[in-house]
Amino acid sequence: MKRGISSAKNLVPFVSCLADSGIRFAFRYYSQSFWKRLTVAEARTLTGAGIEIGIVYEDGPINVNYFTSTRGQADAQRAIGFAQAMRQSPGTAIYFAVDYDASLSHLPAISAYFTAVRSQLDAAGYQVGIYAGGTVCQTIKENQGLAAFSWLAESTGWLGSHTYTTWDVKQSVAHAPLCGLAGPHNGEEADYEDNQAQDNFGGFTLQPAAPQLAAAIAFAPPAARKLPAKAAKKRQPAAKSKKKAGAAKKTTGAKKTVATRKAATGTKKPATKSTPKKSVRKTPSKKKAVKSKAPKKQSTRKRR
Repeated sequence: MKRGISSAKNLVPFVSCLADSGIRFAFRYYSQSFWKRLTVAEARTLTGAGIEIGIVYEDGPINVNYFTSTRGQADAQRAIGFAQAMRQSPGTAIYFAVDYDASLSHLPAISAYFTAVRSQLDAAGYQVGIYAGGTVCQTIKENQGLAAFSWLAESTGWLGSHTYTTWDVKQSVAHAPLCGLAGPHNGEEADYEDNQAQDNFGGFTLQPAAPQLAAAIAFAPPAARKLPAKAAKKRQPAAKSKKKAGAAKKTTGAKKTVATRKAATGTKKPATKSTPKKSVRKTPSKKKAVKSKAPKKQSTRKRR
């Protein structure tokens, strides 16, 4: 048996003192209400102090109208989403609350709700826990097998609570301040509740982030480990395109040179064909060659 607490408050400011005071577990919330929801930072702080985490999903289950199969499915899916984001280990428990004194006539609706919850959590690999009075816990866990763990609520006047003894966690009213968490005062509730639990109640701790990252890298495919090389490869096409552009310029220049040579050679051919081999009259052909070169100089200026 071990001692713990349950609270809607973020416990980070109190963790060190709680651990020194012998608190070995703390129940916190998954919920659509952000103010009471467990955070990753808080979970890591609790884990670092050696405090096991218990989780209950709760969004106002305070009357029979809340409990339907549809609502059970929706709550379970949200709870699974929070658990996976938290990296809560599969095989551990998520508790769901029946936070009022339910009568016997309410049990069919509560059973329908937990049937839907169980189907969703089974598929995700989590176990179901129930927070409720004695008769509801007995019905859902022992009689119907819809939950693996039961958490007996602090309200001893609820139906069947006095006689229910097969609980995994038992809650009781806090009577004094604890490590800065207020006790009951002037009719106001305390900031926490006392709890005692069996050794296995479905709680969890978080694994350190660094080993998880190292393991992810170690078992990643080789291609996934060379992100810098990939980034470098992405830049190579640009470099190649520059080389291609340079090669294109050189090729163009070479073509121009060949064209110029051909043009120069071409101007001499008419002169050799039209005049005899031993003829002295070669001046006209030279003038023609000069005239043919002049336009090329003008065209070069136009390109500039």
